[in-house]
Amino acid sequence: MTLKPNRIAALEKLTTFQPAMGLKYAQKRNFDFGEGHHKHVSVLSAYVRHRILSEQELVAAALQAHEYAKAEKFIQEVFWRTYWKGWLERRPDVWLRYEADVQSLHQVLQKDQKLAQKYRKATEGKIGIDCFDAWTGELRTTGYLHNHARMWFASIWIFTLKLPWQLGADFFLQHLLDGDTASNTLSWRWVAGLQTKGKTYLARADNIKTYTNGRFNPVGQLAEFADPFDDEIPEALPSPEGDALPMGPLALLVTDDCLDPLAHLPAGAVVKDVIILDTVNARSPMGVSNQVQRFTSGLMKDCVERLNDKNIKACVMTPDTAMSALQKRGTDETVAALYAPMGTGRTALDQIAGALGARIPRDLPDWDKACFPFCKKGFFPFKKEIPGLIERLTG
Repeated sequence: MTLKPNRIAALEKLTTFQPAMGLKYAQKRNFDFGEGHHKHVSVLSAYVRHRILSEQELVAAALQAHEYAKAEKFIQEVFWRTYWKGWLERRPDVWLRYEADVQSLHQVLQKDQKLAQKYRKATEGKIGIDCFDAWTGELRTTGYLHNHARMWFASIWIFTLKLPWQLGADFFLQHLLDGDTASNTLSWRWVAGLQTKGKTYLARADNIKTYTNGRFNPVGQLAEFADPFDDEIPEALPSPEGDALPMGPLALLVTDDCLDPLAHLPAGAVVKDVIILDTVNARSPMGVSNQVQRFTSGLMKDCVERLNDKNIKACVMTPDTAMSALQKRGTDETVAALYAPMGTGRTALDQIAGALGARIPRDLPDWDKACFPFCKKGFFPFKKEIPGLIERLTG
């Protein structure tokens, strides 16, 4: 799978998949036919993760080609990503604990040779379970795994190999082109039984055989029981509302969470300069793979070029370089930002604000502003709100 890192390619892929967003998607989306054969899922997640494509565009495309009842499953998957993002946004301690755990576990790997050897075999695809080793190879080669394969992989990692779930989630962030703080972290927690108390996801050989179309059948190789982990889920904080952007010329800070920034700004915003913060290597203490680095860098470069075409000065900077440049900047432009969700971009914005000694106003996109208030409990209460949200956001 090769994804071109630009918006034109993203729109072309969206248009190509549009006819399959209806019943065909609902019937075939759970089948993992293997590397190079992911024709029944959109493979648009890497673009949506960076908002090169917006959620509105995906939902609008589905409804343009299909009745809601036929496209409902595809649309729900779009909203699942938003739900995870809103859920974590309102419980930031879950992400902060995960970050601390990953740092600590990588230190443990330096000392615990038995754990390090098991981790190395798993991440190199050498554990001897054909399906798991194949998925490891596909992930490392392409930067993508089918969603069902991600669930199986995580379950085998946690319950069969008895490896810390945090290290598995971190391994995914190192290699996934669509590596997303909320979707990745919370999906691993869900498999481990941390999201829905007492409910784990256990990979089973017959399920893998069915949904890989007989390619794999790991009979007798997988754990038969999955004891859930115990964790206290924090109470949901109030939903973020974002800030009204100041009037007049803006120097806008953008993270790789939103690389089509003008599409998410309020009407009347006057943007003169854009600084895109490059934080991709901070996703993991181990950094990211070369293909994740190339893909994300390509998307940032594409964003710069599209902004330059609109006579907006734009550049990509590390957070430290941006901090230094902003400290030297005059007062002719007000520094503002697009709201960054939990993750490396948010951390960078907070650090820059601290260095400047001033709060940076952050505009929350309309999609998030409408959806996040409903990300308080489980997905099913959220799901009931989807028709109303669609009418409000795309009608």
